[in-house]
Amino acid sequence: MKTLSAVTLAGLALVPMQVQADWSGFYFGASAGNVTEGKIGDSGTGELEVDKAYPGGLFLGYQQQSGRLVFGGEYAIGIAGDIDFKDREFQNKVAYGEGDLKARVGYSFGEILAYGLVSSTAVVFTDGDDELSASGLGIGFGVDFAASRNLIVGFEYIARDLEGEVIENGFQTADDVDFDVNSFTFRVSYKF
Repeated sequence: MKTLSAVTLAGLALVPMQVQADWSGFYFGASAGNVTEGKIGDSGTGELEVDKAYPGGLFLGYQQQSGRLVFGGEYAIGIAGDIDFKDREFQNKVAYGEGDLKARVGYSFGEILAYGLVSSTAVVFTDGDDELSASGLGIGFGVDFAASRNLIVGFEYIARDLEGEVIENGFQTADDVDFDVNSFTFRVSYKF
């Protein structure tokens, strides 16, 4: 019996222990994204579909870890200076902006964190004269990898279901506009 116990303990000592990353604390970073689906529609203007939009952004957040459960909040912004729509060209360049205030809950697999999120979201399309703005709910998921103690890389996907209005020359011309804006981002951040 002593021999079996000794062999078992020796075997356990040889098995490498998985390093558990500490996900708690403040972090900030930058992102590069792609709007994978963007549709704007209302009864007056018909439907516009985004063809190309590549927003770059910044984010700041805080999370707390309890065992393997990780939860926290984050604010992220993204801007694309020149986007294209399918089957329609605008005289001026159209810019795109997005802002997400997120609640995140995840599960730590050591140096990998998988999480889901819910966000309060606002987006704006503008050509300098006219503006299409909307707000609503976003739902998504992401994965972070602890490349080192402080460096985190990952990706995130958010699907947004929004409603808003069209403003021309400062006057509201259409409301109850439906927006569907889904985006995928690659993220790099530094954790304190």
